Amino acid sequence: MLDTDITLECIPVDDPDGGLKYQITCTCTVAGELPDTYLFVYDVVVPADAKQDAFVRVANPYDLEHVVVGRAAALAAGVLRFRTNEMVVRYVDLQLAVQAKTAIGSRIDTAILLWYAFKTDFESTTPPSVDPHPTTDQELLQTLTDVYKAAIAAREAAEEAVVTAMQAVTDAVTAAATAASLVQVYLRETTFCQTGRVTYWASTNGVKAGTIALAGASRTFFNAQVAWYNATGYVYPGAAPPSGIWLTFYNQLVAMAAALTSWAVSEPFVALLDTAFSAFCVDASTGYSIAVTAKAVADVAVATAQTDKNKADADLAAAIAAEDAALAAIKAVCPTFDPSSV
Repeated sequence: MLDTDITLECIPVDDPDGGLKYQITCTCTVAGELPDTYLFVYDVVVPADAKQDAFVRVANPYDLEHVVVGRAAALAAGVLRFRTNEMVVRYVDLQLAVQAKTAIGSRIDTAILLWYAFKTDFESTTPPSVDPHPTTDQELLQTLTDVYKAAIAAREAAEEAVVTAMQAVTDAVTAAATAASLVQVYLRETTFCQTGRVTYWASTNGVKAGTIALAGASRTFFNAQVAWYNATGYVYPGAAPPSGIWLTFYNQLVAMAAALTSWAVSEPFVALLDTAFSAFCVDASTGYSIAVTAKAVADVAVATAQTDKNKADADLAAAIAAEDAALAAIKAVCPTFDPSSV
């Protein structure tokens, strides 16, 4: 039996529509026992756009004898199915791509063996030979076929479970990142409260105490200056002296009185700011505690999702192995069995 040579190129690609994907390009370079190297069957989806062509299957004996070779030839003949020597598939999950790589090789082996069996064991001679029947236990074959169908359904379900589990991992990681960013936000707020409010504002030497002390000292000083001025015989805020140093002193008292009046308007905001600081910092402390707890819960969710994903990967690998074993059992009874007929 002559060998059919296949090349497999497995590379990561950046798909503009779907991000990072894992691409497998399978090319048949030497026909071996096959009639030619055009081993892969595609359907034309949009005649004007070859990129949308859909892979159907690895060719079976009927395909190898009846399906047109080449896309252009198929369109010229008015059909939408053709054979080519190259197959390209992409996967979003690496583990699934690794498993697919093995599965592709298995399906190619099956196709080649089917063709070989078709040509050597099945195809009619001319004239047709006499073939006594029955030759196969049809009841056993049906039982094995039912097992194979169930294995295919289990493998397809396992593939869907892998996709679902992968999305769950992605969602959990996104939620954990959001929770972590909230922890940082509240951490900055609580840090501000510790330094800005406790140290710079509310401490013994802070802005609040200093402002109150300065305001009281300023009023005391002003009253003392007024008393001193009045002791000269002038009266503040009476008429200003006509000239000289006492006129200058009087004008300074007027300026300081204006400043104290302005401060009397602003002074209530010290208490208001203190209240606002206090409320903000209480909320910041509460928010930080909640965010830390939420981050811990999100991290657990990531670990759980990854564990579920690992189990889904293992289940898929087991389902693929079970499907291959079921097909092998059928071929042991009926070597010419066509998997595409199921």
